[in-house]
Amino acid sequence: MKKKQYLVFFATCALFFVFFPFDKCAAAYVSINSGKESTKVRKVDLYLSGPDGTQKMLISNKADFAGAVWENYQQYKLWFFDYGAGTRTVYVKFKGSNSIESSTFSDTILMNPPASMSVGFKINNNAAETSSRNVNLTISWSEGVEQMRISNSNDFSLSDWINIDDDLMWVLSAGSGSKTVFVEFIDSNGSKKTVSQSIKYNQPANYISEGTLLKGSSSAIYYLGFDGKIHPFFDSITYHSWNKDFSNILRVSNAKLRQYEVGVPVCIRQGTWLVQFKGSDRIYAVEPGCVLKKIRSATEAFILYGKDWKKRVAKLDNLLESYYTKTDIVTGTNLIDSDKDGVDFDTEKQYGSSDSNLDSDGDLLSDYEEIFYWFTDPMIADTDEDGHKDGKEVQLGYSPLGSGKISSTPNGTYSFALGSLIRGKASNELYYRHYNGEYYKISTSAFNTNRFQQRFVIKQSYNIPFSVGGGNFPDSVDTAYRPQRRTTGGSLVNL
Repeated sequence: MKKKQYLVFFATCALFFVFFPFDKCAAAYVSINSGKESTKVRKVDLYLSGPDGTQKMLISNKADFAGAVWENYQQYKLWFFDYGAGTRTVYVKFKGSNSIESSTFSDTILMNPPASMSVGFKINNNAAETSSRNVNLTISWSEGVEQMRISNSNDFSLSDWINIDDDLMWVLSAGSGSKTVFVEFIDSNGSKKTVSQSIKYNQPANYISEGTLLKGSSSAIYYLGFDGKIHPFFDSITYHSWNKDFSNILRVSNAKLRQYEVGVPVCIRQGTWLVQFKGSDRIYAVEPGCVLKKIRSATEAFILYGKDWKKRVAKLDNLLESYYTKTDIVTGTNLIDSDKDGVDFDTEKQYGSSDSNLDSDGDLLSDYEEIFYWFTDPMIADTDEDGHKDGKEVQLGYSPLGSGKISSTPNGTYSFALGSLIRGKASNELYYRHYNGEYYKISTSAFNTNRFQQRFVIKQSYNIPFSVGGGNFPDSVDTAYRPQRRTTGGSLVNL
């Protein structure tokens, strides 16, 4: 906390002491980037400390909190400022179970982005020709450049902004000839710059299209990727997450198969099976790019996938675990979170829960859900002492904090995994959660064309509130079903 914030802090303390009964004033503050004076990028780390008993927080870049929404209290939050240079201020209010709002706390930092950007890229290290549609892009950029998007034309309408990555794969358009790749960059000033490079593509003779399923004389089935490699389906569970039957397989000679390098195995398709590796009780949802999102508890699985969620669990060989990337809930670089459940050590200590146990009281709700979603006690299995464990009550549709039924999850709590196809409980419409985090309304025909099987459509047992994005679905239907991998920078590339 900077010196000027201390003066405001102690001034508001006197008011807190009288009007804010859940306060321990010395703990309340917000800090941007741990007190650093300036930043060249809009993305910053917020470290927050509310008074004892804080359950909600309100954060905004505006002093009047216009458009801000109360959210569950956490001690860390990733935050973005508006584009451009100048002093930036973050404003925060806290609220406890009595719904009394605190005074406003704030912190400032200087946004000092570079005045201009220098960007560029090479295709296959400036090679003149290629016989593979899959090419390597080597990206260069100056400080302050935040994101980029790539296209095979100067129309970026179907391209998403992605994080900057210095090395990634790209797929050229089909057919021999000169191919131009366009990359648009945006920096922390909000300025954009487009650059392009060209390469000649010579399509090989006896060409088999990328995306084809191949099979030789053995039982193994391969996916011919855009990277020019054949990727094996390790088991039938993985294969049938992508393909309903065997009607689209092209049978070729073993000699033809040997012309291709064998790549990494295909992962289970996002939005289909839940994954459990043999010998472990941990359940994951599969997201685009072979990413595994932890399911925090049996109650979360019930809420997201219904009472028959266990029938959706596929048990995979441990050998496959290394081909997936597991995501941890971000808790900030300066916070300790030994069990990686999203509840940092200090918060666990405050509530008396364990930092080495996801569900300290064994009530089928994780510590995270109890502290941030339901406000139950993570150390008492039956918070309202009615004879039923907290998690079981939620599964049965009853409040874990007293009498009354629940039909909807609290706003800003549970969310579907990226890549999920959901049938709305009230609307009966289909929605797809894109890997950019947005939800989009989707027609049934769109997913029929890319082989999404109706048995994997999630039918909501609870109403889980989410906002539907406007405009068109941001990907072609084809891209939505291709097996993909995540790059080190978090971007998605087609296999």
